[in-house]
Amino acid sequence: MAVVAQHRIDRRRGLRVTFVTATGRPTMSLGGTTYEVVDLSPNGLRIRFHADARPMAGHSFDGMVHDAEGDGAAVSGCIMWVSSIE
Repeated sequence: MAVVAQHRIDRRRGLRVTFVTATGRPTMSLGGTTYEVVDLSPNGLRIRFHADARPMAGHSFDGMVHDAEGDGAAVSGCIMWVSSIE
């Protein structure tokens, strides 16, 4: 059986769950676009995107996070940083 998620203690924010394989990763829907969730913590999450349009640092958002079974939860926040794929 493959490992889908690993937990670790992030020195800045406490518990962080990292999804080590793409299979079974949660997804996040923002404005009609779906992104893979790479890791998450009580204070934030990191998404991976493959589209040309990227989220912009500093923008507020409202979206939905869905687990592998499709159950979802509403999230809102502010984008803190953006790299070339995350």
